[in-house]
Amino acid sequence: MSGFVEIELKLLGTRKALAQLGRLSPVAQAALGKARLKRLHAVYFDTPGLELQANGVALRVRREGRGWIQCIKGPGEAIGGLHRRTELEWPVATPTPKIALLDDSPFSGLFKKPRVRRALAPVFIMEFQRRVLTLELGGEAAAELAIDTGEIRAGRRKAAISEAEIELLRGKPEALLDFAAALVERLPLRVGHASKAARGYALLAGEPPGPRKAGVLVLDAAAPAAAAGLQLVQACMAQIHDNEQGFLRGEDPEYLHQVRVGLRRLRVALALPRDKSWDESFEPLRGELQWLSRSLGVARNWDVMAEELLPVLERDCGSSALDALRLRVNTERRRAVRAARRALRSARSQRLWLHLARLTVVQGEAIAPVTSTVDFARTALSRRHHKLGRYAELLQLEPQALHRARIDAKKLRYVSEFFASLWSGKEAKRFIQQLKQLQDLLGQINDAAVARSILGGGNPGGEAAEASASGAALARIDAHEAAARGRLESEWLRFAGLKPYWT
Repeated sequence: MSGFVEIELKLLGTRKALAQLGRLSPVAQAALGKARLKRLHAVYFDTPGLELQANGVALRVRREGRGWIQCIKGPGEAIGGLHRRTELEWPVATPTPKIALLDDSPFSGLFKKPRVRRALAPVFIMEFQRRVLTLELGGEAAAELAIDTGEIRAGRRKAAISEAEIELLRGKPEALLDFAAALVERLPLRVGHASKAARGYALLAGEPPGPRKAGVLVLDAAAPAAAAGLQLVQACMAQIHDNEQGFLRGEDPEYLHQVRVGLRRLRVALALPRDKSWDESFEPLRGELQWLSRSLGVARNWDVMAEELLPVLERDCGSSALDALRLRVNTERRRAVRAARRALRSARSQRLWLHLARLTVVQGEAIAPVTSTVDFARTALSRRHHKLGRYAELLQLEPQALHRARIDAKKLRYVSEFFASLWSGKEAKRFIQQLKQLQDLLGQINDAAVARSILGGGNPGGEAAEASASGAALARIDAHEAAARGRLESEWLRFAGLKPYWT
């Protein structure tokens, strides 16, 4: 048995882009010798109930040359495309996995279950050609670049493999990230966030996963605070990337909404540390995250207009009266969505993910410089709670101040959700629920301002019918905002009366 912690980074691209990869100057200068060509055939195994997948484990047997290699990989962790996971390998004589080899592995408990041992069967197959180059990256770092083209098959379903993997052989992970950043500058490549096994399981399911909301975080109060901070960053980035592909495919607008939520949560998580060196390193990336959020925000605003406001107006005004307005909304929406997809696919976004990964790898300890996770949480919660408390007279606030109050309420909610698992009882749930209701009201008021701005922009020279529909829309928006403002004071008083659950 050979075992190690695999550290690798994946880049996705067309076959044309991958064909040019070996000729790029960063690759040519780092390569040791010529590329080696392999043809690989891999069979992945699981139970009918997919128990291995449920435990974050992938088991395969792969033909390499004339022999077979059995391999098992664990769940691991990922930030910005940099994956780190346990991998164990054994040479075997046949394409059937030898379960006895797993008895002394970290995964033995899973495979000791009779229902798992007896029920393992092939679930999907991969066949691809691999071009391999060994690279010297400088600073005592070495890596293997594997350029893979082929396909995944699950029954009659097929999906293309067209990617490059860069695996660290020795040295520091940031060498991989710097090398990948040089590649995405020169070719249309995207950072890949799903493993081949994850893609195989998605193909097996027959349909892509639906939009994914932020999951419930369970933090270990006894773990170092830095580990908790990294867990928050990983969870936020997972939400972004789990929804990114759905948005790029052009499906449910909820994918875009969840990408934006993930970006907001990530910005809050990365702003938690109170460390000067961290702040200095994060500051340029803060601007890049804001750029990406703005790029996606325009499309989301038009989604809301099309999906939420127009259906309400159709009930009030009738469908035919909205034809001109609907045409403008849908036209602007398509334009904004195309721009948002270009932003997500851009080299600028790929650099952002790689630089964020580098920041957390190099300065991860500064994410939570205090020793106690609970103290780290209390400090962050108290700071955000104090900031929101400055807006005690919500009804007297000007629109810009209300906007800032909404943002601070949202940030407090995210931080509360991050750390709620550290406290037992119902206080945390009650606090977050009341905060959510307050945030929703402030959001409705802000949505009204955004909708007015969009409709107020109008369509110069547009039809009278559109002007009439826009007028009806504005009246509806005014009524909706008035209703939200009418509830604002009572919701604030309920929230202000709650004792902070972390004190």
